[in-house]
Amino acid sequence: MIRSMQRRLAVVVLLFLVAVYACLCAVSYGAAVSGMVRESEQMLRSLAEPDPPMGGRIFPGQVGVPYFTLLVDGRGVLEDADQGQFDISDEELLDLAAQVLTAEEDFGYLGSYQLRYYRVSIPGGWRLVFADDSLQGELRLRQVRNSLLLGLALLPVFLAFSWLLAGLIVRPVRRAWEQQAQFVADASHELKTPLTVILSNTEMILADCPQEDPALQRRAGYIRREADRMRGLVLDMLELARSDAQVPSRRELAAVDFSAVVATEALAFEAVAYEAGLALTAEAAEGVVVRADGKQAAQVLHILLDNAVKYSLPGGTVSVSLAVDRGRYALLSVSNPSEPISEKQLERIFDRFYRLDSSRSLLPGYGLGLPVARELVDRWGGKIWAEHRAGATRFLVRLPLAKEK
Repeated sequence: MIRSMQRRLAVVVLLFLVAVYACLCAVSYGAAVSGMVRESEQMLRSLAEPDPPMGGRIFPGQVGVPYFTLLVDGRGVLEDADQGQFDISDEELLDLAAQVLTAEEDFGYLGSYQLRYYRVSIPGGWRLVFADDSLQGELRLRQVRNSLLLGLALLPVFLAFSWLLAGLIVRPVRRAWEQQAQFVADASHELKTPLTVILSNTEMILADCPQEDPALQRRAGYIRREADRMRGLVLDMLELARSDAQVPSRRELAAVDFSAVVATEALAFEAVAYEAGLALTAEAAEGVVVRADGKQAAQVLHILLDNAVKYSLPGGTVSVSLAVDRGRYALLSVSNPSEPISEKQLERIFDRFYRLDSSRSLLPGYGLGLPVARELVDRWGGKIWAEHRAGATRFLVRLPLAKEK
């Protein structure tokens, strides 16, 4: 969990660094373009002065820029053209003159010709000065390319910095989480021994209890039931603590007949559902084999069925199904009619100790069953999620099928 938090935080830091770099590049590019435009305008203004050199190359800075000039009379008729190094047809010259004379601004850019122009009024007509902008376009493209190459070169640095910074930020959280997980594990281990003693002595009391003392049998039964609940809670806490500490499970994964697990657990829960006034239906495809732990696979199904029975509407039907999905996965579904559940609640339903609302919190439970189920399914490379549709809550588990040897 902490590593996942560090990854998400590192992604946020990385995106921030990339955004800052992109903004700096955009500002630098904008400044460069503005400078080029100002330089072009100054250059064209100088060429529009009386008796400028007609056609040729000028050198703003150290770069040669080809240019040419046109003289147009007051009626828009082309009187003179000094094309310099350009080879432009008369039709194109007339089109250039027409576009510039009808333009709103004296200074501008003709994208179709890649030319910047300046229009100045002279006695009896207009002087139109044009300068080639293709070189400046190449310079702008080169700046963009260099910025991208530099960004790619800096990306590993950004990644390393983001990961290290995220690690520093989550270090206090990691330390507190590890201490909490250690405390839970230690406390759970300490509770297992007295619980074992309580259960053993309760079984002895029930075995030796005289039949004519039903009150004692009932009290001993209460003790055993509550001790069993506490043992289940302790085992769940140990499982979650082991997951938090990233301690690998000692159980080895093997090919598990998931169809048999579903059939067995569904049969065991028929009586439980009947006592709760519910019906239970099960439909499982045969021969569905997954790679998991057999006892823990039964535990996952037990958690889902127990949850469905607890929170089903009165008189409803709990439905269990197992099928093969896309020829690669086993898809388990456990559904029950229930009150509406929002998307926000569904997102948190696998959080530890989370209970949907106050009315549900009156039912027995600690909010650890579903988190344990998620930890186990994740450990097997599967996925578990919940959805609410058409008045029913459905939990789905997708597990990869075991590969045939």
